Amino acid sequence: MTLTGCLSKGLNPDEYAIADNKSGEKLSFAAPDQLQRYVNQTVQISGTVMTRGGARSFRPESVKAISPSCERAQ
Repeated sequence: MTLTGCLSKGLNPDEYAIADNKSGEKLSFAAPDQLQRYVNQTVQISGTVMTRGGARSFRPESVKAISPSCERAQ
């Protein structure tokens, strides 16, 4: 699965969230601190979605910077 949107910091220290620009879906996921440098930027994140016990979790595998801000193009 590939999502493009604004990366934000989650509630926990190792948690992040991305809101997909196309679907509006927001996914929260745990990730290493290396993603910190992409917070509040538009990024493209590819990874795997797993479902356990009815709950979805996202495991990021790659990240690509798209824009240095989260403002969407008009």
